[in-house]
Amino acid sequence: MSDADNTPKPDDAEIDAEGESLEASPFTPPPPVERALRMTMTPGNTQALALDTALEPLLFTLQTTGSPAGAANHIAGSRLPINLALVIDCSGSMGGEPLAYAKKACALVVDLLEPTDKLTIISFAETAEVLMPARRLANKPHIKDVIYGLSARSTTNLYDGMLAAFNQLGAAKTEHSVNRLLLLTDGEPSAGTRDFGSILGQVAEQRSRGIGVSAIGLGGDYNDEFISGLARRSGGSFTHVERPEEIPAAFEAEIERLSRIVARQVRLRLTLPSGVSVRQVHGRQPVFGNRTAEVVLDDIESGSSLLSLWEMETSPRPMGAYRLARAELLYEDGATGRSERLSEDLTTRFVGGRDAVAETSDTSVGAVTDWWRSIRDLDKTMMELRKQGMPQETLEAALGAVEAKANWHGRGEAAARIAKARTAIFAGGASEKLLMDTVFNLDQVRLS
Repeated sequence: MSDADNTPKPDDAEIDAEGESLEASPFTPPPPVERALRMTMTPGNTQALALDTALEPLLFTLQTTGSPAGAANHIAGSRLPINLALVIDCSGSMGGEPLAYAKKACALVVDLLEPTDKLTIISFAETAEVLMPARRLANKPHIKDVIYGLSARSTTNLYDGMLAAFNQLGAAKTEHSVNRLLLLTDGEPSAGTRDFGSILGQVAEQRSRGIGVSAIGLGGDYNDEFISGLARRSGGSFTHVERPEEIPAAFEAEIERLSRIVARQVRLRLTLPSGVSVRQVHGRQPVFGNRTAEVVLDDIESGSSLLSLWEMETSPRPMGAYRLARAELLYEDGATGRSERLSEDLTTRFVGGRDAVAETSDTSVGAVTDWWRSIRDLDKTMMELRKQGMPQETLEAALGAVEAKANWHGRGEAAARIAKARTAIFAGGASEKLLMDTVFNLDQVRLS
């Protein structure tokens, strides 16, 4: 395992960008720079068998440092400004308690935001309505009056509501603002654009402009695969709430997440020599360029870590040490607004014996790979459940297996989340949407 900030070069050789071994050269490490993030790159193995194709996982761990920059969000006035759009479903099914608690949640958001933040409020039913254009929170009582004026109407034109919010967020965003659309809905689109592919495409485009979507689904009638997809495509969060009284807590948790962001617009890029390729990045769709592969990662909150697992393939090479990739982590610091860049080289030694390769295998990378496969298996179980149903004992066995694996790998929080979902579902006190919420949050592979 190696750290991007203080990695020594190989003792025996400097490795060039084409994966060729060169003469040794002196190396002077740069002075340490205090940054919000630390990148650790851990290959599945530091050695590979010469003259054979190498298939190995490559694990990146992105950690907050605990430095003044990394803890900036806890210092008054030092976090990035929030540019938020509340997009509230006001269709007929939201009448009564759901909308009453939605109003309480929106009012709570007003209390939690700083006067220098920006807020817009959008309602949608048969049409979308901009109840309050994006503005700073200088007059909080007036904003609450707007919120309390929300009323239930008829159908669900979700797309137009989101589009209106994107327009407001785009006009109000600044170079360093955290831009987020927070959606609350209890149903599927029933008016306006209802093509899920078009809506998800719009969300992906907005992410490229620095705007994310977090989605809260209420009850049992919304399309959780679609709603969670909105969050997944944009780097936001997805939360399922069973009862209206849970809405304020879900809104509060989202504002807490936004307030704790220490790194945003996070990207991880590998530059590759000939003969080296990226087969896949678990949970992400890489963008391939000229000998590069890049993924966009979620914003990172203080006190947490984010894992990114890549699968690499290397063509046969003679014995020797080679640089097989240069990794670059690019992000914006949440305290300073400064663009930061960390880089590290991946080097692998090709050797002549299989026993030597086996001795240097990293079990921690194998454990993460095993965990990710478990989540994928659970995801497949969910898809099977949706398509054709499933005996309760089969679903219970699948959940139990993942819970046991979470405990085995020391992921206590994940195990507790699975156990909670499992108990609620089989007691009849929750829908399978709670399971989708669980799978979504497990899939983020965060550590805190």
